[in-house]
Amino acid sequence: MQEKLLYLFTVAVCVVVAGLIIWRYAQIYEMNAKIKEIEKNIKTLEAENMILKKKVYDLSSSEHLLNEAERLGFTVPDPAQVKSTAAGTGKASGSASGAASAGGAKKTKDQP
Repeated sequence: MQEKLLYLFTVAVCVVVAGLIIWRYAQIYEMNAKIKEIEKNIKTLEAENMILKKKVYDLSSSEHLLNEAERLGFTVPDPAQVKSTAAGTGKASGSASGAASAGGAKKTKDQP
């Protein structure tokens, strides 16, 4: 009787171990399938990214920007319309900056 129980126990242990091994291989197979799918998605996204980078490069070109500006009606201003400031002074023209310094306002390092 004990031999039959020992034999039954051994068979049961073998069945459990075989089931665990099969279950583990099934998990590995499923994980490999997910990895393949993710790698496929990565390749698709990389190709799309390259297309978008080329599109950004093309749209950022000065030729395209000039064409787009002309299409929207922008024009180059006449030299009389352009008001230049003295280079390197960083001061704005007008009475606002003079009023701030004349009034004794405390200057910070960000203000000239």
